[in-house]
Amino acid sequence: MNTKIIVKETAARGRRINATPESDIPEEVKLEVKREETETHRKRRGKVFAIIGTVLVWLPLLFPIYSYIASPSVGIDLPFAMYPFLILRSQFWAILGGLFLYLGARATNTLRKPIGWLTIVMFVVLFTTSLASSKYTVSVDPSSIPAFVVYGMIISQILTLLCMLALNVFSVLLLKRIYKKAPVSPEISEPTV
Repeated sequence: MNTKIIVKETAARGRRINATPESDIPEEVKLEVKREETETHRKRRGKVFAIIGTVLVWLPLLFPIYSYIASPSVGIDLPFAMYPFLILRSQFWAILGGLFLYLGARATNTLRKPIGWLTIVMFVVLFTTSLASSKYTVSVDPSSIPAFVVYGMIISQILTLLCMLALNVFSVLLLKRIYKKAPVSPEISEPTV
């Protein structure tokens, strides 16, 4: 081919054409897909947190039951009145489970407030009780402890037990709401003539 290409240098006029390659997918669709992916990731993370929190919240109740079942085989008889004290002994696990439950409830956007408030109340009661009881150790004569301190400790233990039981109930409710089955749509049946 013997064609000659002639190039003339002239000043550019008007707007320059955008020569960048464009995607066939609109930007709104990309943003919606990304939002759905983050939403499913957040809900999956919420389910994991809810399961971990439920296990940790139920540990303080299940451990004393196990100890009552296993204690006669070892030859130790535990009185039934020890059951609440064994539960209170492991209340740290319930607070940690309440924190995981709150994270799971926040990620799935269900039951955030009751679980969060119960966990905060349990932590504050544990903290104030430990501060109040740290003054009175084993070496102190029990008759020298003021009555209001003893009543305050009893009330705080009862409040902690009630909060732990409420967290157990809310953990089951949270799992039911997270793992609820999708409603089955009734199929439209053809009327028989």
